[in-house]
Amino acid sequence: MRRVVGSGRVWVLEGVNDYGDDVWHVALILEFDDEGRVVRDTRYYARPIEPPEWRAAWVEQLD
Repeated sequence: MRRVVGSGRVWVLEGVNDYGDDVWHVALILEFDDEGRVVRDTRYYARPIEPPEWRAAWVEQLD
């Protein structure tokens, strides 16, 4: 995990899954009920991509 943020009922986890030659960025949104049980689990997956050349001036690479 790279980062965990949230409070109360909604938490967001950001991470990277490394499958050898295949790397995926992951965003996980967890929503909890009053008793702390997960009531919704939403996940987004994306492969890292190089920005288009026209956008290069506004991009800062993060490690």
